[in-house]
Amino acid sequence: DFSNILVVDGLPKAPLSKFDKLNAFVSKIFGNVGSMKDDGLFLCRDEESQMTTGFAFVEYASMQEAERALRSTNNMQFDARHTLVVNRYEDLARFSDIPSEFQNPITTPWAPNDDLWSWLGDKGMRDQLVMRFAEGSSREMIHKTEVSFLSADGELDVVVDDESGHLARGGSWTERGLQWSPKGTYLATMHP
Repeated sequence: DFSNILVVDGLPKAPLSKFDKLNAFVSKIFGNVGSMKDDGLFLCRDEESQMTTGFAFVEYASMQEAERALRSTNNMQFDARHTLVVNRYEDLARFSDIPSEFQNPITTPWAPNDDLWSWLGDKGMRDQLVMRFAEGSSREMIHKTEVSFLSADGELDVVVDDESGHLARGGSWTERGLQWSPKGTYLATMHP
């Protein structure tokens, strides 16, 4: 079972003299977002060229930890020239079986739905919530927004936040505020 292993691509290709420093930095990034197994990081290297290969394998304690790390680190800016691309190890086989010629997707005909509110019912019985808060001093206050799911067991799963990579670095989702619609069917944001 490889469900707790992630493949990280987009790392810098560095000489082996800098291997320990790079290994420690990558370990710190992925250790901060989930519980890695002991020796859970394997930074690949090429002995012939005396360089790292630009990718690594990260093993977490559980599949849930790996999923959380995947959401937190995929498309993360590693440095000025490198952006991390993180995938599940199990997805590699699926990516290698992509046909060389494009095939049109099979479309199913539209059918009306009797329950127009069905999309609001989350199968995991989670509540979606929005948290708006500020960080910093009064002169340099930064407003932040998080959209999260709260599961029945009380675990908070952040879906979108201002640092998740869904927004431009240093950007903020909205400066003016936000509010659910009266029936809770959509989220309204105000922009200057």
